[in-house]
Amino acid sequence: MDWWIYLLIGVSSFAIGLVGSVAGVGGGVLFTPLFLALTNIHVNVVRATGLALAVTTSIVAGRRFLSSGVTNLNLVLFSAAAQAPMSLLG
Repeated sequence: MDWWIYLLIGVSSFAIGLVGSVAGVGGGVLFTPLFLALTNIHVNVVRATGLALAVTTSIVAGRRFLSSGVTNLNLVLFSAAAQAPMSLLG
């Protein structure tokens, strides 16, 4: 990869982390369209990387919300019990 792609990844990752946390969206939601528009990285690589980023940012934010008492853990467990198996079909 060219040097400017590494620079783009660094700068945009910082911005995505900041904007995503303020706006309440996962990093993958912002990462995927940005990198599809600005790079020639294969679409499947960008999509998979965006999903991995969404998981990472969700875990970090979710832990913070759980520790502050904002999150309803029963709702999380009930929803995850249905969503996790269905994600295997998607």
